[in-house]
Amino acid sequence: MSTYCRTPLDPVNQNKEYFTSQSSSKIISSTIRQCTSTTNLSVSQMKRSMSGNNIYSSQMNNPPPARQQLCKSLDIVCFLMACEIERFVAENDKLKYRIKEMDDKLLDRNSYEKQIEDLQARLMQLQYQESMYRQEIEITTTQYSEEIENWKIKYYTTEENYKNVNEQLKQTLITGNQQHQKEIDDLKSQLAYQKQNNEGELYKLREQLQSKQQAIEYYQIELNQQESDLQQYKQQGNKVIDLENKIGMLVCETERLNTLLKQKLDELELSKQKYSILNQESEKQKSEFRQLQSFVDKKQKDYDQLNQAYVLSSNELIKYKDQDQIIDQMQNKINLLQGEVDRLNLVLREKIKQGEEWRQKYFDSENQCKELKQKVGKLDQLQIQLKDQFEMFQQLTNNLEDQKIKNNQLLQQKYNLEQTNTDFINKIQVLTNEVERLNTILRQKIQELEDWKHKGIYFEEEFKNKNNQYNDSINKLSCVTQEIDRMQEQLKQKQVELQNLQMTKNQLQKDLVNQDSFNQTIKNQVEEWKRRYQDLESEYQQSQVKNKKLIEYENTIAMLTQEIERQKLLLQSKLQDFEEQKKQMFSEIQKSKQNLALKTNETEEWSNKYRKLEQSYIDLNQFNKQIEEKWKQSLIRIILHCSEIDRLTQIQSELCDENEQLNNQITHYSNQIKLKDDQLYKQLDKINQLQKQQDEEKSKRLGLETQLAGLKMYQESCVILEQKIANMNTENLRLNEQIRFRNGEIEDFKTQIQRYESKIQLNSQELERINQQLRKIYAEQDEMRKEKERWEAQYHLLQRQYDEIKQKQNQLEIYKTKYAESENRCSMLTSEIERLNQIITNKQDEIDQLKKKCYLLEQQIIQLKQYEENIRILSQEIDRLQGIIDVNEIELRQWRLQYADGGTQNRKIQDLLYHFVMQSVEIESLRARIQEKEKEVEEVRKSSLAPYRR
Repeated sequence: MSTYCRTPLDPVNQNKEYFTSQSSSKIISSTIRQCTSTTNLSVSQMKRSMSGNNIYSSQMNNPPPARQQLCKSLDIVCFLMACEIERFVAENDKLKYRIKEMDDKLLDRNSYEKQIEDLQARLMQLQYQESMYRQEIEITTTQYSEEIENWKIKYYTTEENYKNVNEQLKQTLITGNQQHQKEIDDLKSQLAYQKQNNEGELYKLREQLQSKQQAIEYYQIELNQQESDLQQYKQQGNKVIDLENKIGMLVCETERLNTLLKQKLDELELSKQKYSILNQESEKQKSEFRQLQSFVDKKQKDYDQLNQAYVLSSNELIKYKDQDQIIDQMQNKINLLQGEVDRLNLVLREKIKQGEEWRQKYFDSENQCKELKQKVGKLDQLQIQLKDQFEMFQQLTNNLEDQKIKNNQLLQQKYNLEQTNTDFINKIQVLTNEVERLNTILRQKIQELEDWKHKGIYFEEEFKNKNNQYNDSINKLSCVTQEIDRMQEQLKQKQVELQNLQMTKNQLQKDLVNQDSFNQTIKNQVEEWKRRYQDLESEYQQSQVKNKKLIEYENTIAMLTQEIERQKLLLQSKLQDFEEQKKQMFSEIQKSKQNLALKTNETEEWSNKYRKLEQSYIDLNQFNKQIEEKWKQSLIRIILHCSEIDRLTQIQSELCDENEQLNNQITHYSNQIKLKDDQLYKQLDKINQLQKQQDEEKSKRLGLETQLAGLKMYQESCVILEQKIANMNTENLRLNEQIRFRNGEIEDFKTQIQRYESKIQLNSQELERINQQLRKIYAEQDEMRKEKERWEAQYHLLQRQYDEIKQKQNQLEIYKTKYAESENRCSMLTSEIERLNQIITNKQDEIDQLKKKCYLLEQQIIQLKQYEENIRILSQEIDRLQGIIDVNEIELRQWRLQYADGGTQNRKIQDLLYHFVMQSVEIESLRARIQEKEKEVEEVRKSSLAPYRR
């Protein structure tokens, strides 16, 4: 409320100074004073007129005189209106705040009303619960009151019954004492008889137990031996599995090597076939060379004849006049013959190059054969290693058979031991039943003694003390019986463990049977390996025979090369002779030219002959055209033959590449074989480690044997405890007899009260004797306790040893699971390896296909290069021929200019005739050789394409 404490005239008072400072006239100050007074009056009037609008409206319509004066000045009116508005706003704010407070109070009231209603509902619930609890309390009180009344009734009835029973018991005491005395006598006689029988049976049982314990020790030792043998078998089985894996890998490797060897043998056979074809070609070339030599001899004869004819024709040509035309014809023919000779020389050079290439390839194949021989030697070494491994495997199989025989013997012994153990267990159960029966009898007797305690009136305190002592002894006996029961339960647990061991032994037997089947499969595989080794030996012998044949072929090729070189020398000598003859011919032509100089006058006579020669020249041109066409066809054939030869060379190069690849593969396989050898050495190291583990298992077996000896001692202690229990039973019987005797004394005391004191003395003496006996019993009990502690310590030791054995068994199970997991992993890895091998084969096939495609592309590229080379050669040949033609034209012009000189023309004619004859002879010889070569090439092509056509 402090925010709204300002009066509505504060803004007027604040602005009073402003108006006084602004206005200097007295009228304004007076008007302000009047306004303040009027505003104060108007405020009071407005407060009074809030009750009704009519009064306010009347005042607004009829203002007072002071306000009417104010209306004359507008500034003052505006100021007053602003002040009034400010006052109304402040009052409005106050009203709003007051309304909010009222609303808050209303909300608080509603909340309080709701809380009151909730509390009333809660009170109603509590009242209802209180009524329910009161009803329950009333019900329970009524029930408890009824139960109390029932218990009171039962108490009174039980009191009456108890009194009646006490009276009946007092009556039955007399009769019961008599019957009890009779029963005691009967029990004494029965106990004596049973004692004798039990002593005899116990003696027999002890003897049997000793014999059985010895047998158990013997069988336990054998069982330990069997366990160690089984562990050895497992280790050997693991070794066998490793060897099988190695053998499987070696089998795969040998199969792969066999396939590679077969491929190599096929390639060798193909190379041999090609070699035979080449040998045939070389023989054909020899025959061709001989034919050429004979043809050269014939041509030499023809040359001599032609020389003679040339001499005659030279004599005749002197007569001819038209020498220019003859010279042109002869020059053209000479040029054609010269081109044919050059072409044939190129063909011969190419053939010589091909022969050298084939010779180089032959030497490469020899080197490859030597490398293959080395690899075959490595394979022989590997086969020897396989034989050694097979012998080791046979030794292992023999050891396994011996161990199987020992296992069967041990199994029979174990079966006998189990039967004896079952017999002993049955006897022990009979004895335990007897002990329990005696314990029940003792308990019944204790209850009877407690009943007789209540009957004894005078000797109640002494009897209670002795009865307490007796109860203590019984409690100790019960503890001993509980200990015996616990030992029996432990024996049962041991029997269960023996059964588990038997189950494990059966499983091991099954594993041994599986190993037998596995060994048989390995034997079959070894036989297959032997058979394959024999096949490899036969193939190796065949390869040796083929190598011998290759050596013979190499010798023949060397002889042929020597023969070819000799023929080359002969050809060179003949070429030298031919050049000498050519020089002689040139000298003769010069002489003929001199003669032609003398016969220039006879040119007119040769004009007619010149026309005839012109016709012959036309015929010769036609003949030359035919020769050119044949020459082109022969060129095409030669190109085809060259392409065929190139294809064959490419095939040979591919074969060489394949041989190199095979050599690389063989080196790779040799490296793999070395790795396998390293793995074998590692396996031998593992075998040594396994032998060390076997020695450790033997030491563990000795520890188990010591544990079994402790168990035997424990069994002997059990027998001693049984004997002590029997002694305690006899002592209990004796005490029972004493109790019966005391009961008889009580009856005597009742009948003979006078002798009571004497009997008390006797009883005191008897009590002293009993105390001495009880002291002895306590001493024996102390000894029993000590023995019990000792046996408990032994039992704890045995329990620890048993736990250790259990842990070892768990470790064996873990090893079995790990072994199964490793087998699964091996199977997964083998499947993965097979899949990868399949992928590798697929990729290899793809690579082979790509190689073939690359080979075809290379062939096409080579053919294109050959075509380009041929085109280039042809263009060069055309350019050369064009140059020759140009030269010949220049020479013709010179000859025409020098036509006047007849002697020179005759000489030129002679030279041209000489060249013509020589070139024609060479052309004919080369044509014959080309035809023969074409036939040979066709035969070679047919022979090379024959296997593909099939």
